[in-house]
Amino acid sequence: MAIQKPVLALNVGSSSIKYAVWCDDEEAMFAGEYDRLAPADYTATHAKLFEEVQAKLEGESLGAIGHRVVHGGSVYTKPVVITDEVIAKLRELIPFAPNHLPGSIASIECARTAYADIPQVACFDTAFHATMPSVAQRFAIPRELHDQGIRRYGFHGLSYQSIMRELACFDPKSLHQRVVVAHLGSGASLCAIVNGKSVDTTMGLAPNSGIIMGTRCGDIEPEVPLWLCEQAGRTPASVRDMLNHESGLLGISGISADVRDLLKVESANPAAAEALASFCYSVRKGIAAMAAAAGGCDLLVFTGGIGAHSAVLRARIMAELEFLGMQLNEQANASHSAVISGDGSRVVVCVIKTDEEATIAQSVIEIMKLEA
Repeated sequence: MAIQKPVLALNVGSSSIKYAVWCDDEEAMFAGEYDRLAPADYTATHAKLFEEVQAKLEGESLGAIGHRVVHGGSVYTKPVVITDEVIAKLRELIPFAPNHLPGSIASIECARTAYADIPQVACFDTAFHATMPSVAQRFAIPRELHDQGIRRYGFHGLSYQSIMRELACFDPKSLHQRVVVAHLGSGASLCAIVNGKSVDTTMGLAPNSGIIMGTRCGDIEPEVPLWLCEQAGRTPASVRDMLNHESGLLGISGISADVRDLLKVESANPAAAEALASFCYSVRKGIAAMAAAAGGCDLLVFTGGIGAHSAVLRARIMAELEFLGMQLNEQANASHSAVISGDGSRVVVCVIKTDEEATIAQSVIEIMKLEA
């Protein structure tokens, strides 16, 4: 559906900023990415990004900007036009995602400063999971804490929306199937989707739970951080920093959070090999758990930077999933085909590149029409 002016979709991740500019919801005019960023790089990178966008637009003005926002809590379950009140509410939610929401808010503020006269829309990663049943949302803690918002929210929702939109075009019946999506990147999670709706996911209150990630620990026994505080004299802030920035692949390997680096040295470095083996083991367990939550699995989708590009790790993950009816076509996998399952596989296994920027742009276009 055509709109009057281009829409800029901003996707601020844990180590990257992706963007795309759209004039309709079918194909981007252009896109770009800044990768392997440190937190100190983000403000300068936004300024560079805006200059790049304006140069490519050749004098044409933007009509709106859409932002990926990691956490919307229980307040925001659909995209909203950003106001001062929305930003204030996002600041209240920072304790739920202290390592992500400040970056999201900073990105919004950079854009509002550079483009003060155009509407901006927040699109929430948590919104897709609002359909999860109570049993999937609830921690086994006192009810009053749940009522205060201590619950499982889930993340990567924009990615899962993107995958389901692609599947609807690729295979419309998938919208009525049991789908497990593995979003594997620096941040990683899995989601169980039934009839197009999220029924469970591996992340919970914050984006550091679930499977092993680049620098995040994933699921960990509650006693570990308590022990570090009580017995090792660590402060809660230092433990949070360790679990989010010094753990995961980086923590196990002691070398790098990037699987590309680890794959290069694993044959000579046992710690790198152990990190990759732990990651694949974690993902396999997650796939099995999501299949259980969905009541089975008809379709498995790999996406994200690792899921879409690492044939080696896809093969290792699938090596022990035949009990779920999943078989790999090694040749199709090596060539990054759209379908990588073997002829005897009871589960269709796909590789689909996620497009969170397209999902953001589509949401902006829809909400602008409602606001008009």
